[in-house]
Amino acid sequence: QEDKKMKHTVLIWIAIVFCVWVVGLEGIGSITWVNPIVLGQGSLSSGGNGLNATSMYNPNTVSYVNGNLVVNDFANRRVLVFSSTAGIATGAAASLAINARDLNTAGYQTGGASTYSSGTTNYIWVSDYNAQSFHRYTSPFSNSQPVDTNLTGSFNNPLTIAVDEERGFLYTVDSGFHRVFQYSLLNLNTPTRIYGQNSTRGTSYNKGQDLPDATTLYNPSKVVIGCSGDILIVDSFNNRILHYPLNSAQADLVLGQSNFVSNALGSSNSSLRRPFGATFNSDCSVLYVADTSNNRILQFSSPYTNGMVATATVGSAGISGSQFSAPSDVTFEPSPTPRLWVADSFNNRVLGAYLVSTPITNTTST
Repeated sequence: QEDKKMKHTVLIWIAIVFCVWVVGLEGIGSITWVNPIVLGQGSLSSGGNGLNATSMYNPNTVSYVNGNLVVNDFANRRVLVFSSTAGIATGAAASLAINARDLNTAGYQTGGASTYSSGTTNYIWVSDYNAQSFHRYTSPFSNSQPVDTNLTGSFNNPLTIAVDEERGFLYTVDSGFHRVFQYSLLNLNTPTRIYGQNSTRGTSYNKGQDLPDATTLYNPSKVVIGCSGDILIVDSFNNRILHYPLNSAQADLVLGQSNFVSNALGSSNSSLRRPFGATFNSDCSVLYVADTSNNRILQFSSPYTNGMVATATVGSAGISGSQFSAPSDVTFEPSPTPRLWVADSFNNRVLGAYLVSTPITNTTST
């Protein structure tokens, strides 16, 4: 039974990352990487895989919290923690693997890792594909750290968690059942809201409809918490990002598509192709999207509108300081100088760089 679940999980991930597409964009600004560094490799032009403190193998999520950079090293079945990004340099070694005996050992099969903080305490939520559940770890972190909280339910290929501590909500991404659950942090037993399905019994993509709408999902991969209690859901196989206002399971804005009932693959500056990750900057005025199968990172600047053209982009297929192979996630490091980190999955690395955006010069969308 576990082998079947794992096979399905890997097939979903392969379907995302192998749909790579070399693109050229017209009428869009550019993002210039400043002082790029790479983790998981010894240089910006190398991309081999390995299982040790300085290597990675298909990292698929990256998350930042209070100086800690947390990477889900997917194919190595471990979650890496880099305990300080201050002064971090290319080739730096991870500090620990939270779910493995040491940095040379694999752990249980993880689908993704997410972070949040409460005061001075940091937390890491990790999805467990074998147990179809989520585990929480609390700082201080260490190798083979005991789990302090388990979240179980009728999950199918759970991926990531997002926490809105200010409003007391936790969101689980249940990718294989095409839904997101919202829980109260005070009660992790019963969901308070369901996104993508009409009830906990719903398990079909797009609710079994031929086309999506503002209430459906198809292999969602990530929830991003907004600045006003709103959320974004990366709706990967519908090739779109959906925005939901606080206390609503119906989206009111879509990126990557011109409307709520289309889900076409695209490579224009207003389209997406199997996006997997996204992140806001500190004040939610800028959204960065890992457009995985287009090998690029797109930047959208507020005010956000349906089907809007991206304001800037970085990336093309390849391996260098500004090229990617299936970039699967992004996270924003706010201080002391804002920096973006990218899980560059098929290059077996995480890239980090300060950003300078060149404004868009025309808005022709193709």
